[in-house]
Amino acid sequence: MKNIRFTINQNFYFYSFLIFAFILPLSRALISFFVVLLPLVWLLDSQIKNKIDEIKNNPVLLAIGIYLVFVFLSLFWTSDIEEGLNTARLYMYWLLIFVFATRVQKNNIQYILSAFLFGMLISEIVAYGVFFDIWTAKYATKEYLSPFMMHIDYSVFLAFASILLLSRILSKEYSTKEKIVYSFFFCTVTGNLFLAPGRTGQLAFLIGFVAIFIVHYKFSLRAILGSFVGLILVFSIAFSLSDTFKTRASDLKTDMQMLQNGNFDGSWGTRVAFIMTSYEIVKENPLLGVGLGGSIPAAIDIFKEKEMPFSDFVKSFITSNHFHNQYLMILVENGLIGFALLLNIIYQLIKKVLKNYEIKEIGVVFLVIFFVSCIAEPLWMKQFTIGLWCLIVGMLALKCKERYDGK
Repeated sequence: MKNIRFTINQNFYFYSFLIFAFILPLSRALISFFVVLLPLVWLLDSQIKNKIDEIKNNPVLLAIGIYLVFVFLSLFWTSDIEEGLNTARLYMYWLLIFVFATRVQKNNIQYILSAFLFGMLISEIVAYGVFFDIWTAKYATKEYLSPFMMHIDYSVFLAFASILLLSRILSKEYSTKEKIVYSFFFCTVTGNLFLAPGRTGQLAFLIGFVAIFIVHYKFSLRAILGSFVGLILVFSIAFSLSDTFKTRASDLKTDMQMLQNGNFDGSWGTRVAFIMTSYEIVKENPLLGVGLGGSIPAAIDIFKEKEMPFSDFVKSFITSNHFHNQYLMILVENGLIGFALLLNIIYQLIKKVLKNYEIKEIGVVFLVIFFVSCIAEPLWMKQFTIGLWCLIVGMLALKCKERYDGK
């Protein structure tokens, strides 16, 4: 019996990703719906052979494919197959990258990015409505202005949206009226970022802000002055108007003082404890790691074998949570081989983005913001941020594709 095959019009993929980009900051359920629908339709599409050829000839997609194969193979040596399968489920989201890169037209990218910004606008309206006591939202409070996701994840979204808007403000492709609208939106998004307690996104914003000026104006005096003055202005306003930002900055100082005294109980002290624990695990499993999902059992074993300078609170936290750092998670669970494959993905993305003028600003800014944020959170283990990764990397891989088509 022949396999069932049918041809899908490219408009289906365009409108599907347009909706996906819009709902990405708004709905877990709809993200899951598109994560199932789009790869399923893509696999049944009659043009599958052409898509496989595209993947093999696209270094970005090939690097991602090799990494995924190794990650899934690590399930064979994990000590926690249940958690490993749960994490593998999130890695299945990456199929969206292949769908986007092989089926969406490059001239539709700006529309899809605008749909994402419109989704962020809706989330902004909800967040500020809560802040000004106009209405309530299920997950948002005045202290945590993140209506649809965790505040750390939302801070990453806000950082990217803010710098994406800034790139449009600096661009010559938009009219003065459009830039006025984008400037107002930039102010509200950046304000939300610093009213909320997400230091991960704030740090990413800081580096992304500098990166956009350097990419736009090269390494010039204009880039240095623009980024310097802009950052001083943003952080001055944040300190003046946001009690949350001042409190989190004070907490950071307290954490550093505790850490200097050998106390790892603070937020940043716990992160240092994760690094120390990861080092011990990697020493024992350097090449292959402990397998997908095996980080917590490995940490439990380390604490049984070695005397670590942590309180019972810190040990309990480490053995019941992810490692709060994407790079540590990969090193621990997939070893040096998995980490090398990750570096290859980063290398291929940067290499192709820098060669493509059309997406250089968006590509560099996204990669900077995302991979800086991965220092503080394992973003590939979170539904919203992994969705953002798939959407933007799919765009970057698509735009790279024109190089291989000889166009």
